[in-house]
Amino acid sequence: MASPHPPITPFTIKYNVESGVIPAALPLNGIGITPEYQKDIFRLFKRLPTSQKYNPSGTGAGLALVKKLVGRCNGRIWLESEPDKGTTFYFTAGKCTGPS
Repeated sequence: MASPHPPITPFTIKYNVESGVIPAALPLNGIGITPEYQKDIFRLFKRLPTSQKYNPSGTGAGLALVKKLVGRCNGRIWLESEPDKGTTFYFTAGKCTGPS
């Protein structure tokens, strides 16, 4: 049986030594995320209505944890998405701090 998940897309992280900031983009060729769910997707335990179909075992914690880790590295995460075309996640990171 074929996996319902789209294939993993390779991506590149470039580091700017002068600014000390890592900008990165991760394009995913999936189903996309409609605008009404784009802000909620980084909330802990928030799952999209389509998640039962594409990732029934997910908890809704993954992107919330990524956001927290990126925040500890003085960065931010955001996305651009178009339904039926895919989503690109962007993040920046700088000097990381330990747990508070």
